[in-house]
Amino acid sequence: MAIPEKYEGDALALGFSRAVLLENYQLEAEEKFRAYCNPDECDRYGNTWVCPPGCGSVAEYRELFSAYQYALVLQTIVSGREPFHSDRHLSLPNQNPSDWEPSGSWDRNPPGGWDRVAVYRAEKEHNQKLMKLAGLLKSDGHPCLALSTGGCILCDDCSFPAGPCLKPEERMHSLSAAGVDVEKLCRKAGLDFSFGGDSIYYTACLVF
Repeated sequence: MAIPEKYEGDALALGFSRAVLLENYQLEAEEKFRAYCNPDECDRYGNTWVCPPGCGSVAEYRELFSAYQYALVLQTIVSGREPFHSDRHLSLPNQNPSDWEPSGSWDRNPPGGWDRVAVYRAEKEHNQKLMKLAGLLKSDGHPCLALSTGGCILCDDCSFPAGPCLKPEERMHSLSAAGVDVEKLCRKAGLDFSFGGDSIYYTACLVF
């Protein structure tokens, strides 16, 4: 089984801007941060298995987190509006931009001057890197839970509520839905965290 510290390097090699391993650290799940998940603020609410009400309660997340002893905090930082608009700076999915739909109010109304489609493309790339890293941990014998900005990207269309989750062991959870204070988590890891300005900080966490 690989030593946990190696995954900081693996994360940076995948393209994350920052990667910090917290040892003997248990994520906290708090009701007040679940409040960010509501139908007025996010289109994902009530439409996926990793968003309320399908994701379960904050108390259930609290119990889930208790099974893990490491938290790998990850960030993708996109800086400067002009480079962000340029395709040269993004590895893009093979999709027509007209097919992409923002999934939350922040995506619908990104910080002033940012392009909505480019914001969504960057979020998708960030989450794709997260799933690759989670796959690496699992292949090394580390069961893990992936949490990130937004929701799961594994299926084109979530089976909620008509049927059960198609990939329950692989799905990617929402930090907000889990009740995680992302700013506090970043501070613990010694990382900056911001919603505006000339940089966007996409944050994720792998617990294992």
